[in-house]
Amino acid sequence: MKSWAWCLAGIVLWTQSAQAEGPLDQISADADIVIRIGSHDATVEHVAALAESVQLGTGDLVTQNATAFGLLLSNPTMAGVDKSQEFYLVLFTQAEAEPKALFAIPATDAPAMQKALPDTFESQVRDGWVFYADKSHGVPAAVTEEDSLSHALTESDAGKLLAESDIGLYINVPHLLTIYGDKIEQGKAQFEQVMEQAQNAPGPNAAGAVEVLKMEVELLQKVLDQTESWTTGVSVSAEGMEVTHLLALDEEEDVAAFLAMQPQSEFTGMSRLKKGLPVYFGFSADMKSIGPLISQMTAALYKDQTFTQSMQGTFEKLSALNITNWCGSFDLTSGDYGLFSGSYFVETTQAAELLEATREMAESMKSIDLNGIHQEITYDKESETVNNHKIDVMTTQTSVDPNHPGAQAQDMILNLMMGEKGFQNRITPLSEGLLQAMGGGPTGMEDSLAAFQANANLLADEREGQAEKAHGLLILDLPGLLSNGLLVATSIPGIPVPFTKEAVEELAIERSYSTTAISSEDGVVRVHCRIPTTQFQGLVKLGMFVRQQQ
Repeated sequence: MKSWAWCLAGIVLWTQSAQAEGPLDQISADADIVIRIGSHDATVEHVAALAESVQLGTGDLVTQNATAFGLLLSNPTMAGVDKSQEFYLVLFTQAEAEPKALFAIPATDAPAMQKALPDTFESQVRDGWVFYADKSHGVPAAVTEEDSLSHALTESDAGKLLAESDIGLYINVPHLLTIYGDKIEQGKAQFEQVMEQAQNAPGPNAAGAVEVLKMEVELLQKVLDQTESWTTGVSVSAEGMEVTHLLALDEEEDVAAFLAMQPQSEFTGMSRLKKGLPVYFGFSADMKSIGPLISQMTAALYKDQTFTQSMQGTFEKLSALNITNWCGSFDLTSGDYGLFSGSYFVETTQAAELLEATREMAESMKSIDLNGIHQEITYDKESETVNNHKIDVMTTQTSVDPNHPGAQAQDMILNLMMGEKGFQNRITPLSEGLLQAMGGGPTGMEDSLAAFQANANLLADEREGQAEKAHGLLILDLPGLLSNGLLVATSIPGIPVPFTKEAVEELAIERSYSTTAISSEDGVVRVHCRIPTTQFQGLVKLGMFVRQQQ
């Protein structure tokens, strides 16, 4: 029995000893910024593999120049450094001086590392790690485990992300706000002065624009005040890059409570959208909670009381509807129907009521003047039929006041964006929700309905590794979208470009997607982005193409 007790005690002591080997056990939790670089050798290998996958030959360049990393450590030859372990740079901010920087670097030969450091540095060796800093700052004494960064990060999402990433960043937001509290208050006062002056600036409803900006700044300030930490992790491989951001909120405050009210969705409606487009997105929110904020901003931005009251009434009706989520697609095209095309699907069991609210909104916006631009909306109910589906057609036409500065250029841009015939949206109610085709003329809705019935745009590979449910989801082919933009540029009359449509098509940009999902759980917001190698390859190909045209 005693032997078992001794074994258990040994295991506990060994575990505590193993946990104490990391340098964060000795660094104060009051640290403001922590930068972690995973095993130097492994990280260089991962970055080189990605570079080589993107462009042959660049992987060797990464490996050959990896020793330059020593310059960042103030140890150019990386003498005595254990490159198989992680490195840390910790910053302690000061209100009236530059931050104090503390390096924590693992050693194979601590005396050699200390000797290689500049004379302006002082250093200490602790448990196989060399802690060093500028002499004017000094190396802080080791703290107790309870007061350490390690204790603050133990079993937290932030700590796990730091440990799992090739490159990690941790920001102690509350402590930063405390250190720079006086400067923040000074900045607020200056901002208020600027906003006060901006209210009297020339132009229509400058005061309304200022009011909206102040609302946005106040909202951002509230989020910052209730944020406990921000963590970012970056990992790379031959297959691509993953970037994750974590925003930890105070669960006892109202921002976290508001977030908990917001639904998360699987966005199955994306499978109902047309295949092969460069942009897909999904959004899920509780209209009852966000409606008042949208109404408040709308009322501030527009002077017309009749319009704002009508919009507020529409938002109230939308808030009462059972809307699960929105999904949409997007592309750049050329032709008579404008620059943008795509479709939207709003998942709801009350499509008829949503359609009626859409009609009311169009009616309230049928004539708007803002910043020298006049907008007219024509709404034709059930004016078209596609496969027994009655289609509403909403046409938006814009014109620029000829006396407005830059009127000619603005008019040309608006004609390009909206199309000669005006920008058209086609809308039809379905049993599963409301479907809307943006641009593309009459065939736009035909294609959208065909895709909806096919239900074949699964995007399963693209969504692999992402949260099953999220507040927002973006699936983006950036090189494909840019390539389509170049194609559109070749078709704009009167604007010369140094390349032809055929030259752009010969690039043959491979269709692939990066994915970004925004999810939350227990007061922690997670933004996870996956970028495959093919996206980098496409961007490099486009970059080389544009450079050749110069």
